[in-house]
Amino acid sequence: RRQLPHTADTGVEAEAPDLPRLIVELALAMFESMGETVAEPVEEVTVVVESETIEDLIVDVLSEWLFIAETRELHFTSFDVESLDGSNIRMHGSAVPLSLVEMTGPSIKAVTYHGLVVGEEGGQWHGRVYFDV
Repeated sequence: RRQLPHTADTGVEAEAPDLPRLIVELALAMFESMGETVAEPVEEVTVVVESETIEDLIVDVLSEWLFIAETRELHFTSFDVESLDGSNIRMHGSAVPLSLVEMTGPSIKAVTYHGLVVGEEGGQWHGRVYFDV
């Protein structure tokens, strides 16, 4: 028997002046890591996520966008945070059909807590998230 090397995850990092913008940047980075498109968005989606902590919120909201993208065969190209109250968020996303996306990276299967970093230092928010691919 032998073990085979396998790269099972990929990650993204982002910085922003506030937590809502950091969440937007992480969501954009997640979808940009999978593919790109020049098509105009044709579908608008709103999600509401309630979580216990900010770390849970990051994982939960990215997981929700990933689930919607998979089940509706969409690729999100922009996001906006309507409201953020503690660790509860209401977000909008604009998407194109997956058929109009040039896949340039691996498909993401799940958002993980492995190596998750979310925090503020010196007035700047920083986040790092890893995904199972």
